[in-house]
Amino acid sequence: MRKVSIITPSLMLLQPMSPAIGDEVVQIDKSGKGAVLCMWGIYQAASAVGLECHKGEDAAFQNELKRSLDRMDDFIIKNSKRPVSKADLESRRSEGLQQLRSSGNICIGDAAKIYSALQSAGAMNLEKQTTDLLSIPREPVMNPCL
Repeated sequence: MRKVSIITPSLMLLQPMSPAIGDEVVQIDKSGKGAVLCMWGIYQAASAVGLECHKGEDAAFQNELKRSLDRMDDFIIKNSKRPVSKADLESRRSEGLQQLRSSGNICIGDAAKIYSALQSAGAMNLEKQTTDLLSIPREPVMNPCL
């Protein structure tokens, strides 16, 4: 059975968090492991919620979320056809955080629900998910997302 999700307006905030720059043809991940840029955006949103709304809570999960994002950053830098630097990713991260903050519902909106779902699955599950996602070197793409 195919899993279908609806993207609500506040989840559209994830799109600008993609490190891709400029106009390019939409690419689709065919590895079976998932779209790295999509998950990068989701993890970024969850990390922002952790920093803004759950500071000091569940250190094991928040540390693993940061570690998973660091691993994704390395994967994106290494596997992108177009050069992407750590500074590029930090800039996108900062832009995304600003957008989530300005939405006014960072602690109660869709990003908060994503944080809750990831956190309830636990740090070990997050580490396993990330390891599986990054197990095949490939171009990091945004689609399919959710």
